[in-house]
Amino acid sequence: MDARRGSEPAPMKNRTTVERKSERELVVTRTFNGPARIVFEAWTKPELFKRWWVPKSMGMVLRSCEMDVRVGGRYRLEFEPDAMALLVMHELYPSKEALDAAGTGAADAMVETFAQLDELLLTLGASVGQS
Repeated sequence: MDARRGSEPAPMKNRTTVERKSERELVVTRTFNGPARIVFEAWTKPELFKRWWVPKSMGMVLRSCEMDVRVGGRYRLEFEPDAMALLVMHELYPSKEALDAAGTGAADAMVETFAQLDELLLTLGASVGQS
């Protein structure tokens, strides 16, 4: 019998459990091998959070992370896929009338504008591949 065996810490099984409590609530439970202070920092410091939050298998990067880590605080996470990025534009006009004046012409123009961007991206992609 090994006398050291009784004094060695047993390896921890860090099993993650996910339980659905209701239509809108999940409870996730996990034990970590580290002091609570360091685990808290990994959850609350954006530069650390960005390093572990997104599963590598998803092929995405957490590009931007803003955190207000207090009760009632907010967070904002911006993801970037490796291959394609989704663009969402929000345009705020000074008034309803200004938006009405832009009309469907602005939407039609964006369709054409983005088609032109697609063409440019093809050209840039081809030139980058040749260099």
